[in-house]
Amino acid sequence: MKNLESNTVIKVAIADDHTLFRTGVKISLQSRKDIQMVAEAENGMQLLNLLKHIRPDFVLLDISMPVMDGLTTLPEIKNCIRTLKSSCFPCITIIP
Repeated sequence: MKNLESNTVIKVAIADDHTLFRTGVKISLQSRKDIQMVAEAENGMQLLNLLKHIRPDFVLLDISMPVMDGLTTLPEIKNCIRTLKSSCFPCITIIP
């Protein structure tokens, strides 16, 4: 992942109910100085609560999770961003 500005750090959040997967992503990203894991959640509801306090640039979102799945979470993320009047919508990747 290449940054446009050399001093920019890409903030990443992940929502996945598999702890081992989240750990693997965190370990993979730790080697990158331009990427910082800022949040991790076990389901969409936890992610939405975290988004009240943090602003990731990129969200990895699992489709199938308990409590609130990724497909239900996605429009809620959009509403959360709109409510906070943020002009920046994070890039979201859905994990099948």
